[in-house]
Amino acid sequence: MPENDRGVFAAATTADIQSAEVRARNVLESEAVRSTGIDADTPDGVTVRQLLPSLDLESGGENDWDGETRQFVQTGLDADSDNEVYEVDSDAKADQKMIAIFAVTNRSADPKTTQILFETTTGGRFEQMNVEGLFTDPEDTVLFSDPIVFNATQSGFIKQYATEQGDDQVIYHGVVAEAEAESLEPTSRVLSDK
Repeated sequence: MPENDRGVFAAATTADIQSAEVRARNVLESEAVRSTGIDADTPDGVTVRQLLPSLDLESGGENDWDGETRQFVQTGLDADSDNEVYEVDSDAKADQKMIAIFAVTNRSADPKTTQILFETTTGGRFEQMNVEGLFTDPEDTVLFSDPIVFNATQSGFIKQYATEQGDDQVIYHGVVAEAEAESLEPTSRVLSDK
């Protein structure tokens, strides 16, 4: 099975993270219009928003996350194992959506994850990142040179290789493209001082 160790680097500033998000948004906007899995013919028909685990991801087979909690958590990771923590299911929550992941942060005080793997449901590994030693502080964020994209008709798994048994809190920074009609309702909020 071919493996790819994509370039990763630690974010030095908030601007680095924002720049990576803008790149991911641009990739998704252009790809979503060309996708047969999203019903949009122009960029105006596509909405790109933040990745929300409870709306966009399923729980993986080796994660005790319930799929409804509105935060990224990985409980009960096995040591020296590729733990399937999330599933991107194009027939379930990810239906008619493209998902791009551009960075990760590990908020755990004692990180267990040393590698992050992205695989297809048929077992093909299309990305693998070595993040060992890059999470020395709970605020550290690792950026990917290019975003990891699951297209609208592709299902797959996000796996974490853990060196020790236990829990982790890897946050996946990503964006989701979907047809304007499928998106969350846009809102305008105006605060009044009256």
